[in-house]
Amino acid sequence: MFFYVDYNVENVKKYEEVINNLGNVEICYNIDPKQHVIVTLSSIHESRYLYYLYPTNIQLTG
Repeated sequence: MFFYVDYNVENVKKYEEVINNLGNVEICYNIDPKQHVIVTLSSIHESRYLYYLYPTNIQLTG
């Protein structure tokens, strides 16, 4: 969703690596899950009612 590419196993692996290479950040949202932002993990943990993480257990098909 963040990179606006087709959602498939190949792209998940590719862009997961891109996110991991950014460092200590996570894609999250603050009000609408369709409006995502990249925020440092420390900011997410310090502002628990401002930022929400997406679920990590998404089933992929294909």
